[in-house]
This record gives sequence, structure tokens and C-alpha cells, in this order.
Amino acid sequence: MTKMLTYLVAFLLSFSISSASQTHTGSSTTHPTSTSSPPTAPSNPRLDGPDTIPHFLRVSGRVVSSDGSPLEDRAAIQSNCKGMVKTETYTDAKGNFSFDFSDTRSQALASIPEGNDSSSVSPSSRELTRNDPRDPRDCELTAVLASFTSQTVSLIQGNSSFGHLDVGHIVVHRIAISGSTVSAKPVPESARKEYFKGLEEKGKGKLDSAGQRFRKAVDDYPSYAAAWLELGRVQNAQKDPASARQSFQHAIAADSSLLPAYQELAQNEARDSDWSSLAATTDQMLKLDAQNHPEFWFYNCVSKYHLGDLDAAQKSALEGVKVDSAHRVPKMEYVLGIILLQTGDNSSAAEHLHKYLSLNPNGQEARDAEKKLQDIEKK
Repeated sequence: MTKMLTYLVAFLLSFSISSASQTHTGSSTTHPTSTSSPPTAPSNPRLDGPDTIPHFLRVSGRVVSSDGSPLEDRAAIQSNCKGMVKTETYTDAKGNFSFDFSDTRSQALASIPEGNDSSSVSPSSRELTRNDPRDPRDCELTAVLASFTSQTVSLIQGNSSFGHLDVGHIVVHRIAISGSTVSAKPVPESARKEYFKGLEEKGKGKLDSAGQRFRKAVDDYPSYAAAWLELGRVQNAQKDPASARQSFQHAIAADSSLLPAYQELAQNEARDSDWSSLAATTDQMLKLDAQNHPEFWFYNCVSKYHLGDLDAAQKSALEGVKVDSAHRVPKMEYVLGIILLQTGDNSSAAEHLHKYLSLNPNGQEARDAEKKLQDIEKK
């Protein structure tokens, strides 16, 4: 059972925590392959979604602040298609954005050889590079920007014409968190220049050069949280997770409300099976935003499970299911069913296993869920 939940953490990380995992200038990262040996995934899973969905769709819009103030940094435009999270592009200096939405999963902006924008920690590179269909009718967009929360915009709500979809404005709201740490000192122009050059280099796949630029930015301005975050992402892509964890911690120290830094740190902790640290990190993530990211509850649940605290794990799973009204993380139902089985509540366990199968009948755990339901019926 523990092995199965460990695999679930790794597999879901191929979809999201960065999730949520992206910053206001977010981009993709990659992580070393886990050393665990997960169950073999089906070699030819059925691909959901009609064949008539267009292969490409030009999407555009603009990010604006709710108070009308200008945005100092570029925002990352992040899509979420049934839990598959991807940074599509960045806004320009005026907040405008546009990108080509494809119906299959592509490599991220930084041209990392393995992984995706959800900063995956998968036990198999096959799971990362598999082409999964993305139906735009199942997708939402958010803008990711430090110290802001974002409105969620459904792609089906946009105005479409001849392959172009205008989603209009994505509104972001400035947040003020009591006790948060963030430097009030303006970022020096020299550091900002290095930072944006680093983003350009990263977008071209030039990770060594990007890392050098981000390093110069934080040397010039040690409280530059966004630069620390991007440096950590590059370090992860270069398979240096220990340095990446330190960079994410520096980012959090510089701005304790920078949720993407927590997300990246949590993914490293999950990959390292550092359940105690993951529990602490996800506890803080939930303090920052417990309503908009059901995957946070998922990771919190699994970390508590591995620490042997079934009550806390069950509580997190129940909260996650409640928050996940759009069923972005159907595996939450499966994990909750597994936990309830261990607590002896077979009736409730069956309910959630049935729910998982109704949401994801061809999912990775569908056969196991069916088998467990058969075992329950025999009792």
C-alpha cells in the first residue's frame, strides 16, 4: 500500500504541484528520475477526447490587476487541463499574452529533455514524455505572479473566431499576508536586467547561461526571490537537486508568500521521500492558499500517510475532495478510498473508489480500484 501511494505522488507530480508550480516568471523544470520501481503503467492507455478537437488554437488575452496598478514583473500564463499543468507563455511589459494551444502535451519552454512544466518527479521518463490529449473544453488559465492571486478563466468562455480564442482579461489580486517577509527595497536595474536575460536564455534551452544570469542577479540583490526561484529551477534541470532546494529556501526567505517556491521545494522533498519536510512545506502552502489547489491537499495527505498519521491523512484527503469541485485531481478519491480501507470503513471506501472510477475509468489505478471493490463485496 505504501508503495502504491509513493507511486501516486510521483505520477501526480507529472501533472501538477508547480505547480501549481509556476512563478510569476515561471518556466518548466525537470528532476532526476526516482530510484523506486513503480508498477508498470499500461502500455497503450486509451486516449480520451474526440478526434475532432483542433490540433492548434491561438489563445490571447491580458493580465490586469484588480486595483488598476501596473504589474512590475511579467506573469506566467499557466494552463490546467484536468490536473495537467503547463506554463504556456509569459506576459509582455503591458500584460498582454498569446500562445498556440496544442491538444497534445509538448516539452516545456526551457527545452528540458525530460519532464514538464509541472516539475515532475516521475519514476519513469516514459510517463513524462507520453502524449496526453488536452481538450480545450477541459482547460483553465491562470496568471501566476508573486504576491498575487489570480482569477481562473475557462477556455470555453472565450470569444473564438477562425482558430483564434480571446479570453479577455485575467484579473489578479494583490495579497497581503500577516507576518510575511518580502523586501520593500526596489530591485536594482542591474539585477533585473540579468534576471530577464536569464529568462530569455532559459527559454532557448541554454541552461548554463541562464543559471549564470540568475546567479548574477541574486549576487547583485540577495533578496531577489524570483531570481532565486528561477536559479533553483535551472539547478533542478541540471540534476543538482541539493542546490535547487537551497535556492528555493532562499526564495522563501526573501518572500514568504511566494507560493511557487514552496511548490518547487515540495516537489524536491517528495522526490527525496522527505515526508517530514514535505508535510511542513505543504502545511505552509495550505496556509497561503487552501481553496484553489486541491493537489496541495493531495501531497499533504500522502506525506501524513507516510508519517503514519492516518487521521491527518484522511482529514487532508477529505478537505481535498471537498475543494476539488471540478475534479481536477481524481486520484484524490482513490487515495481516500485506500485510507478508508485501512481504517476499516469499507462502505465509505467503496463509495470513493466508485467515484474515482466514474471520474477516471481508464486511469492508472482503475484496475486496482476495481479489484479492491470486488474484495469489499466478498466481505
